[in-house]
Amino acid sequence: MGITRTGNTPSFLEYVIKQVLIPRSATPTPEFVRVTEFGGFRWIDIPSYQRGLVWDDVKFEELLDSTSVFLGNAILGCFRIPEDRAGFEKVPTGVHDYEILIDGLQRFSIGTALLNILFPLVLTNHPSKAVEAPLFTALKQHCMPYSAVFQHNDTELENHSRRAVRDSYREFRATLARWVELEFKGGNVEGFAQKAQRLFLSRQIAPDTYHGFGSPYEVSNTFIGLNTIRVQLSIVDWLRSLIVEKGDRSKWPGTVVEAVENRFTEVFIRGTDPERELMPFAAIIKGCIESEAQASKVFPSWKTGLAVQEVLDFLDFVARMFEHRKNEYFAELRQCGAIPFAGCLCYYYRLFLGSKRDPSFLTDGTDENGELRAYLRANYRALFDGRIGRTRDHAEKLLVDECTLMQIADEISTQFTKRTLSESVDPAWLIASLKETDKRRAPRVFNACLLGNGADTEFKPHRYGKSASSYQIDHLIPESALIENALGEPQGHLLMNFGPIRRTANNKQSNLMCSQKLCDGGSYHVEMHNDENIHPYIEWLVMNQAKHESFLDRQDLLQPNSNPPIADERIEWLAHRLLERL
Repeated sequence: MGITRTGNTPSFLEYVIKQVLIPRSATPTPEFVRVTEFGGFRWIDIPSYQRGLVWDDVKFEELLDSTSVFLGNAILGCFRIPEDRAGFEKVPTGVHDYEILIDGLQRFSIGTALLNILFPLVLTNHPSKAVEAPLFTALKQHCMPYSAVFQHNDTELENHSRRAVRDSYREFRATLARWVELEFKGGNVEGFAQKAQRLFLSRQIAPDTYHGFGSPYEVSNTFIGLNTIRVQLSIVDWLRSLIVEKGDRSKWPGTVVEAVENRFTEVFIRGTDPERELMPFAAIIKGCIESEAQASKVFPSWKTGLAVQEVLDFLDFVARMFEHRKNEYFAELRQCGAIPFAGCLCYYYRLFLGSKRDPSFLTDGTDENGELRAYLRANYRALFDGRIGRTRDHAEKLLVDECTLMQIADEISTQFTKRTLSESVDPAWLIASLKETDKRRAPRVFNACLLGNGADTEFKPHRYGKSASSYQIDHLIPESALIENALGEPQGHLLMNFGPIRRTANNKQSNLMCSQKLCDGGSYHVEMHNDENIHPYIEWLVMNQAKHESFLDRQDLLQPNSNPPIADERIEWLAHRLLERL
């Protein structure tokens, strides 16, 4: 006996073959013409936030092998088709409602793909796998009358206007087809047939349809906000959904919606995942356009009907800013975190809306260096204080308020250090912050040491990474030489045991002890002659700490108040250097 609930709990097969995707392709397929002869279907649409399938053959095998009868809930939102039927011209005139598939697209797509793969092999009247076809007789009897439905849905998914849906479905379908082929060649077709028929005929799903919501975005936001469904959505997905839904209400043609969606994906998505560096900015934009009072700060035409060109201009601006790497102040701000980067995007987008001009640094200008330097100093202060993640409100103000980057920089500094930018930070606060600096934050400390004393001075921060020309954080006492749970071991993973060195030099020195690196002819000493951009801290270490000789290799002396005061000398030099620049 099957499981029961207040609502219907159909078989997985019925869920797959009783839902028809609203046709968006240019010419109705023969299968769709046949579908319109039937009745009793759900006419469904894929909501704009969906990125596509995230399944592979391993997950599919897990689905087949699962012993659970219940495949979970599917959640749909029901809406009226507009009176002018714009976008719904191919839906039969007797149909007045449609549903968006909020949660359940993954399972619907998997069922659709598998039926279409199996159809020519074992489900049609003239199967290519005639010997194995009798093993699938039960499935054939139930699905043959509805072959036009799953064939139509397969065509729509393979040719969906949204690239993310189309590409992911094609990729998964091809992967699944190869997997099925191997099953037929592997000698255990009977076992596969039993699992496949059980999946479609015995296992059940619970579709819930909700009525009365104001928009697809509203119903989606409600359920995902309550964590009642499994759709893994990001802020980027929600932002795209808001823009596309507004475009639909603004009567954008279907081709325009497709173009905007694909351009959005190009800008905000990398591979199959949202670009993490853009997510705080996307969250600020989403919050603004959800607010009646702030929406026009992003798109001036939002209240009267969203203009396509405004959205395209916005996306192009974000793309230009994201791709820019030349201005050193801007590049270093991005390294401080995604929120400082969001602040830059917010501020310069607001200026762009007013002037239709990009910041000069996008074309190698220097007009903004003064304000970028101030904003960088403020974010360094917040970062050293360990609270860079709490600066989002300041980034948002740069979009919605009539303030300058200099003013927000001063606000950030005052909030986190109780000092304006015109005032030096508290030396005791700075020393305490430096003593707690780990490897993740260390590159920013060393680059802050390279700031000039004014915006007109050259700033050449080091680029940290894995390229041959980049720098790395070196453990002065090698990490492999640190003795766990011994005195000085915690400090061995902090700033007092780090040095900024070129990657090529770091690779060559392998596990050399600190005394060997700093001695005359050591790797750090050699770098002073080979690296024209050598960090002044490296020069100071060689000139002032090589005298400590073998003491440099004792991790217990990385503790404060040691004798000789190796760690204290290092922190004090860095603090003195930073007080003049931070």
